[in-house]
Amino acid sequence: MCIRDRYQRRVHGEGRFVMDSSNWNLNFFNYTIFPGTFRTRPKEDKERLHQVMWNPKMSYVNDKPTEADLKESFAMEEMVRKKFNVYDTEEGIANKKEVLDRLQVIVDEWAEGHYTKFFASNKAIAVNKPVNGVDVVSPWKCVLLPFGSFRLGVHTPDADIDVVCLAPKIFSRENSFFKDFLEKLKTLEEVTELQDIKEAFVPVIKMKFRGIQIDLVFANCANNEVVRNASNLSSNNILLGMDDISIRSLNGRRANDSILNLVPSPENFRVTLRMVKLWATQRGIYSARLGYLGGISCAILVARVCQMYPNLCPSKLLRKFFAIFSNWLWSEWPVYIEEVKWEAGSLEELNKFQRIDDELIPPMRIITPAFPCINSAHNVTLATLSTIETQLRIGYQDIKDIVGGRKSWAELFKRIDFFKEYVNFLEINVLGRNVPVADFNKYKNFVESKLRRLTEKIERQTVDKGSLFNDIIQLHILPTSFKREEVDGEYEFCETYYYGMKLKRDCAEEKVIDLREPIRDFLKQDLLIEPDKSSKADVTVVVNHLESSQLPSTLLSRNILKEFSNTIGE
Repeated sequence: MCIRDRYQRRVHGEGRFVMDSSNWNLNFFNYTIFPGTFRTRPKEDKERLHQVMWNPKMSYVNDKPTEADLKESFAMEEMVRKKFNVYDTEEGIANKKEVLDRLQVIVDEWAEGHYTKFFASNKAIAVNKPVNGVDVVSPWKCVLLPFGSFRLGVHTPDADIDVVCLAPKIFSRENSFFKDFLEKLKTLEEVTELQDIKEAFVPVIKMKFRGIQIDLVFANCANNEVVRNASNLSSNNILLGMDDISIRSLNGRRANDSILNLVPSPENFRVTLRMVKLWATQRGIYSARLGYLGGISCAILVARVCQMYPNLCPSKLLRKFFAIFSNWLWSEWPVYIEEVKWEAGSLEELNKFQRIDDELIPPMRIITPAFPCINSAHNVTLATLSTIETQLRIGYQDIKDIVGGRKSWAELFKRIDFFKEYVNFLEINVLGRNVPVADFNKYKNFVESKLRRLTEKIERQTVDKGSLFNDIIQLHILPTSFKREEVDGEYEFCETYYYGMKLKRDCAEEKVIDLREPIRDFLKQDLLIEPDKSSKADVTVVVNHLESSQLPSTLLSRNILKEFSNTIGE
């Protein structure tokens, strides 16, 4: 059964058709997605418009790019190369590959030692000896597989590298990975800023290896042959016997492989994706952790446009991206690049890991292509969706001005002037004293992971005679933290986050909105901070309301606004 049938079946009883193309606004498709007008389009062509949207295997036939189109794409890409630091150098790429190779050697040493220890009582320990001149992979072999932006080929020079360690079943996550391997890493001079985050949805070891940020997750597989042939992970059979955390850990790599196989031109896809990620970062809406677009969501959106227009060059694909998604009805139309299938027979038990059939329809649905499929936009809230939609509309207007010759491509990637855009702010100060830097950073990351809860609590606040906060106020958390000196000097460390707020529409009278309750609940329920004891704690959080005139002067300087050095990404 395909995703469309499941969604229609589930919501039909409520009188809504989430994916029923008969309810679509045909003018939207004719004017923004496809050339021509509604009046001149024949019935057969209208039906094809619907089919293209619901069938990722179909595309809309269009002409190949002209020489002018190719020149425009080249000029756009060269401008981005010169003005923005988003392309890694050959030396940088070689350095990252060298780091991954060195890390693989360290994993091999640890894995061999673990295997030897595990079978110490067994004299017939398997060794890696050639058979008929061919190397045989040892049964203790663990494989490192990069995923995310590095795997897709769109990483920036300072981006972290996401890596999954795929291991045989004899290696456990708790004792082998987070104990023995972690201890080995602690002995290495090459490793700094080592953190283990076991409580995360996908448990991870974070570290800097020779100065490069590495996020390492772990998956163990019941079938050793899968580890030996890790270059091909497309079969769903490899998931049999895996626990849910291992499946989630491996899902990123499998989704990346699927995306690259599903786009008609990987190179055009990469260029367009770089542009979209740069734009989202510049406009303050790139951070899956805080409820905005993450790397995988951006990749799927761009891949969908590439599927629809297989012959277009990157500059035209970017135009279509904004034309389509600035008008998208996110609560009704999921975005997916591969029909979602549900397993049967011996693999039917794996269906429980699919995460697309929630009882409550989320604000945004961007479905990953690899089984088990999940909604990569599950962190998006009503408030963050509203901010994403606003920025998409601004982007589409910029695109129209670029086409009309009124703006240059550089204008599309102009950084949002956040502290002038909004008039009221919530200042979230994470404070620390008498604690090691590593412990403060761990606490800061914990608070950061909970900020989406604060967003949800605020957006559900009732104001204005029963209206919800989100209906009246634009709430925008900037995906950047700022290191500051604490005003009273009591604390050694201070990391600050800002929410911007402004009215969505003109109001006839001034409104007083009380946010004390959601803030108090956030501090007490999510951060477990007792207000009357917070001033005595070594690590704590203080929330202030500020108007524009009360902002620290350093935030308004051009240097601070130009360098969002602590941008929160994935």
